[in-house]
Amino acid sequence: MERKIIGLTIGIITIVALITPIIGVLLAETPPPSNEPLNTTTQEELSRDMPIFEFKGGWGRLKTGFLLNTSFENVLKLAYTIRNITYPLYEWEIKYNITAANVSLRLGDKFLERALNISSEHPRTAMVYAFVAAIHYAHAPAYANPVLGRVIRSNLGENNTITNNTVVAVINTSKELRSILVGAIDYATSKGYNTTIPEKITSWADERLDNATKELESGNITRAFHLAVSAYHGYVRSYSALVKIVFADFIKSLVENITSALVEQRTPITKRVLDVLPVRIREMVKEKLEAGEYKTIKDIVGHVKNETKRTMEQVWEREKEQLKIAIKNKIGEIKKKSPRVSIGDQDIESIIEQYYSKGYRGLDLAKAVIREIEERLSAFGFKTPLFPGLRH
Repeated sequence: MERKIIGLTIGIITIVALITPIIGVLLAETPPPSNEPLNTTTQEELSRDMPIFEFKGGWGRLKTGFLLNTSFENVLKLAYTIRNITYPLYEWEIKYNITAANVSLRLGDKFLERALNISSEHPRTAMVYAFVAAIHYAHAPAYANPVLGRVIRSNLGENNTITNNTVVAVINTSKELRSILVGAIDYATSKGYNTTIPEKITSWADERLDNATKELESGNITRAFHLAVSAYHGYVRSYSALVKIVFADFIKSLVENITSALVEQRTPITKRVLDVLPVRIREMVKEKLEAGEYKTIKDIVGHVKNETKRTMEQVWEREKEQLKIAIKNKIGEIKKKSPRVSIGDQDIESIIEQYYSKGYRGLDLAKAVIREIEERLSAFGFKTPLFPGLRH
């Protein structure tokens, strides 16, 4: 019992101020001639003001100096091409209520609209906005993964078991995704892009899907399920490869060198904060973050603070009740030896609630209450510490 009292300590979570990268590039109105060397300071200003975004599985800030060597029309063409390739996929994901897909599409459209509105007066800034729009449009393949998760969850059998209906649902959803993918590949091919890689990945996924159907017909539900899921992920990878090929063609660089050549890798502040949160709160915040429910970093901080406060209040309430039980038991033992001690359960609860209302928590609450109880016990000639191992 004494150990329980001594162990009443509270871990308090503190959140460091978070800053959202500000998108805004203040540059001269006319880009330098193509044969004029780029000014290093100008490149640094461009890159510094770029937003942090996710690309090739990592996070970083885009090095945008290379944009000064191209025209707004070329960057605008990239944005529209990526949008045309991914828009049908976004529509499909939104149909499945993937909030993050809707948010990403709207952000892309917002940056594209800004680019068009300021292109005449501020072509350099417009180029950056158009490129950021293309990046947002390029996120579409990643949001196809939550679609599969929802389809599987809504088609599980009793006790969350995989059934024939589960596999059929995954196969049908894979076919839906494949249809959209084939349309995107055809569009990219018509625009002169080399689509060999996504076509090969698609063929591989087709084979997996055919095998899934055969296994299902043979009654091998588990095997069919794994093949169908594998095929679905194959189509997602194919779509992602298609988007990267368009970017690579625009940048005139190999896909594998995009992050090292153009992106300054860094860990986003949101991820750093998530890593230090308690597991339960971390998973809750991560889920809302992926669902696009947070509009700003302030939303994340506010939610974490509220959730932390609620959790700590629950902990404090439990500790208060445990303290009541511990002291009541101790007083009960004392009364057996000294019947004239007249401190009742209501007296104990009143003392604890009094200090609790004054803001005492954890070990401080325990010490204050025990000190008060011992003072009252001394009036009955009881001089022994209530809990000898606890100093107060």
